[in-house]
Amino acid sequence: MIDILDHDINAHEQILVNSVKENPVASNHRLFNDHDGLRDRMATFLKLYNELKPDFMRYLVKYM
Repeated sequence: MIDILDHDINAHEQILVNSVKENPVASNHRLFNDHDGLRDRMATFLKLYNELKPDFMRYLVKYM
């Protein structure tokens, strides 16, 4: 899941970079959309990660 998020974030970053390259005038004053989709997916990933991490640590303690 982290690989997919990493890829999607990099792709989105490239879209933003291309947008600035196409119209460099006042690019530092332009507002971009809030990236809600990526933000929600990252929040979901962090929630699942934080829920599974203690279970994984218990597994490691038990079997390592």
